[in-house]
Amino acid sequence: MKRLITKISAFLLIVPMIALGSGQTAPLPKSNKQHTTSTCYAVPVRQTVDVIVVGAGIAGLVAARQLIKANVSVVVLEARDRVGGRVFRKPTIENGWVDLGAQWVGKTQDRILSLTDELGLKRFEWYPESSQDTKEVFYWNGTRMVHTGDLFDPAKAVSVGSSFTQSDIQDLARALKKADSISKTVPSDAPWDAPNAEALDSMTLQTWLEQNTSSPLARQLFTLFHPIDQEDPPGGTSALYAFWIGSTSPKSETPEKWLFYGGAGQVPERMAKEIGNRIVVKARVHSIKQDEEGVTVETPIGSYRGRYVIVAIPPHLAGQIFYDPPLPVARMQLTQRVPFGTAIKFIAVYPEAFWRSERLSGGLGDYPTIAYVADSGPPGGRPGILVAFAKSTAVELSLEEKSPAARRDAVLKDIVTTFGPRAANPTQFFVQDWNADPFTAGAATFFTPPYVLATPYGRALRPPIGRIYWAGTETATKWMGFMDGAVRSGETAAQAVLEKLRINMKTHASTGYTENHTAH
Repeated sequence: MKRLITKISAFLLIVPMIALGSGQTAPLPKSNKQHTTSTCYAVPVRQTVDVIVVGAGIAGLVAARQLIKANVSVVVLEARDRVGGRVFRKPTIENGWVDLGAQWVGKTQDRILSLTDELGLKRFEWYPESSQDTKEVFYWNGTRMVHTGDLFDPAKAVSVGSSFTQSDIQDLARALKKADSISKTVPSDAPWDAPNAEALDSMTLQTWLEQNTSSPLARQLFTLFHPIDQEDPPGGTSALYAFWIGSTSPKSETPEKWLFYGGAGQVPERMAKEIGNRIVVKARVHSIKQDEEGVTVETPIGSYRGRYVIVAIPPHLAGQIFYDPPLPVARMQLTQRVPFGTAIKFIAVYPEAFWRSERLSGGLGDYPTIAYVADSGPPGGRPGILVAFAKSTAVELSLEEKSPAARRDAVLKDIVTTFGPRAANPTQFFVQDWNADPFTAGAATFFTPPYVLATPYGRALRPPIGRIYWAGTETATKWMGFMDGAVRSGETAAQAVLEKLRINMKTHASTGYTENHTAH
């Protein structure tokens, strides 16, 4: 659907840029023995390598792949029993596939496009983007309206409801334009340096909307047309964060242009095939100890020793790891202040995309349960695939209390409102509740409440600490929250560690010291 906002989105989904901020590596913290428990580091070392990567999502796999190409020994430790993180797929009828996480890519997302080309994936144009005459449904206050092209163009409305006026639409358009103007002043790599950064970070997005809009429609639909996730509650999200997202991931660059034949879930699968048995699943990391010579990473199945570690998981999950020496206060506090959104993704699959006979591509508005629904099927329309997301944190949490059948009925009721009674009986119905996944605990990506991004906490997001480097889409300075950002972060982290390894090799060579860290 042409104007929908869907994040790592693509949903995304999708874990980068581990940019080093000022270019400085934080010094190794001093060990604090009172923080060390008697149970830590007691398991014999199973493997010694140059670099340990924590997390087999896109960022971690990209980092490992790049290091392996440079003849660096690597092990990847993954908590789940599969690779991919927030990017994975399942088969459907008609030999189709659906992505339970990230799925879209866009025109300027050159790193994910380059990677998928290298991996041999083929993409196709998303149906709502494939033609100028596709139609979408706008549902507001119980009225269903169909329009072509731009919702903000009254000349293209097929029917006009009495529940809102064009002045409401223009109110939304003005707010989006003003937000875009502010985003252009926010440095993507240093949002704390934006003009009025502290003032913007002291208010919620909801407060900003109340000050800059006059209609309920504009306030409710803003997050559907702005790059920020609709899963991020405006009343709990920093306004500075919203404008930073607009800077790193601009909607004007069409981030939902293409989908992949066979699904985006092939990306981690194909990288994992290349990396092979260097990946260890069911190996949740619970402690990282670093010293002057290297790092020891401990899991329930054993310990791993390396020179450096790349932690390629979201900050709130990285904060659950025990570190010795403890991390600096700003970093520890940051991980307590960057929650994920509360996303639930629904996918209804039909033998064919029957709605295309009417050129319908999706719908959005104030449905009771969903925020929007969009056609995500292949060009031939077999199978027909509709993807929807719950409309808000409150709705998502209420759905958690419902039975699977009641949850399905609530979602399908909104889909039927959009596409008619034939949509009531999909052949398959998938629910991906990211909130219930302990290794994600939400989706699509993180958001920051007020008083985080423009403080020392925000500045602690990217810089490495001693031998610990951070990766993941949340650290991206371009396409944060998308698969492209995840790729960028993995590449940047790997490059930073490679530079450290080369420096160490030169130092060792000059002193006649040799060291073998080949995996065994």
